[in-house]
Amino acid sequence: MQTSLLSAARVSYNGYSRLPALCGNASSHAFRARMMSTAPKPLHKFFVWAPDMTDPGAFQRRMSQRPKHLERAKVLYESGFLKIGGPLLTPESIASPNAEKKMTGSIIICEADSIETVRKTWEEDLYYHNGVWDKEKLFVVPFLPTYM
Repeated sequence: MQTSLLSAARVSYNGYSRLPALCGNASSHAFRARMMSTAPKPLHKFFVWAPDMTDPGAFQRRMSQRPKHLERAKVLYESGFLKIGGPLLTPESIASPNAEKKMTGSIIICEADSIETVRKTWEEDLYYHNGVWDKEKLFVVPFLPTYM
């Protein structure tokens, strides 16, 4: 969008295209630098699927790391990065009110400027480093919500 705004603002002067001086005596180069340096990168929504490891100790590792994982998630939520997230459950987990809740991974919707930012953020998580999430299967993709 920056390029579109700059292109629309250009004027022709003696055959040269330039930005108009909109700020008193400011040169068009200074105006352009100021516009480009202060414009924030656009934010996008991302869908993250982080399946759990399937070995016998995976659930215990998840539960032992959960309090600190949730503390970090709260900070990410309050910063605006994390929009919603939580554990995936098996269908049997909701079969009855007293059914054991078996977690199989995490689903996350977040907002950031790039896939790289999202991936880096979740690769710093305790679940990633301590063998809860399957690192090989961590999946991050841009997401365009219909309602949110």
